[in-house]
Amino acid sequence: MLRRCLPALLALLLFALPCRAEERYPVSLLHGAVSLEVPEGLSPLAPDLRKAKFPDLPPDAGDVLASRDGSATVVAAYSPDTPFPDDMATARPALSMEMHELYPDARWLRDELVMVDGRFCARFEFETAAPDGPIHNDMIVLGHEGRMLIISVSAGGPSRERWMRHSEEILQSLRLPTTKERP
Repeated sequence: MLRRCLPALLALLLFALPCRAEERYPVSLLHGAVSLEVPEGLSPLAPDLRKAKFPDLPPDAGDVLASRDGSATVVAAYSPDTPFPDDMATARPALSMEMHELYPDARWLRDELVMVDGRFCARFEFETAAPDGPIHNDMIVLGHEGRMLIISVSAGGPSRERWMRHSEEILQSLRLPTTKERP
């Protein structure tokens, strides 16, 4: 019996080895206000590319990590100085309406309240159209220190599935160190 099962077990083992999870490493963003674990292959987006890809994101309000080809990004950003409540259970319905108005043609996959790092967050996952194919967006929004904090994972192009399979891990790895814990 073992002789018959051994080839099948070896084949399964050989198939499973290349499928192991990619290594993730911690990154500190927004001057230490945010910590995430991201897969290898993401690095800070060059200033000129950042300005072209995210023209409305002021340099002091967000950090952008991108894949080498720029098809995948992880963004951590604060909203402008507009006050934002920490109570997402109350804020989410209006925020949800605003998101759906902002992306009226999106294919919505998720719009819910979730718990991350012991805090309630709004979770939005959707696909938007682009000239070279759909862009998959997965983000959490929460109130932090009186401002809106957005953590977004987005990818398009041929490597979209590769990067988006990490979005859950990236978003769930969010840690918001207290002021004392920051570097």
